[in-house]
Amino acid sequence: MSPFAQVVLESTCQKRVTVCELFSADGALLARESNRCKPPGGVCQRLGVSNGQVDYPDASPCNWTHAEMVALEACRGVPTKAVIYGHDFACPSCELALRTAGVEQIEIIPVREGTGPR
Repeated sequence: MSPFAQVVLESTCQKRVTVCELFSADGALLARESNRCKPPGGVCQRLGVSNGQVDYPDASPCNWTHAEMVALEACRGVPTKAVIYGHDFACPSCELALRTAGVEQIEIIPVREGTGPR
């Protein structure tokens, strides 16, 4: 199993698998992580809900941790590029966190190897 496929399997989100990779200025991979959720009662509260980047909520009853935040926690170095798989955008909170950490470039790839809507 590829390292990317392994991190896809680690996502506990029932709605959408998102993966974030962080890279250094010289292109070295610093972190690769997926989103995590812990919905009350074990059932996603956001199934069927759709938000755009502007109205994306900061919190959810699913007790989520976005892939970008998990990757930033695991990051070993200063990231300058983020690649986000499985979504159409970085939410405002994640974009701010990435930029604050030093990320200058954010690339979005909506689908790759098991990412995107379940």
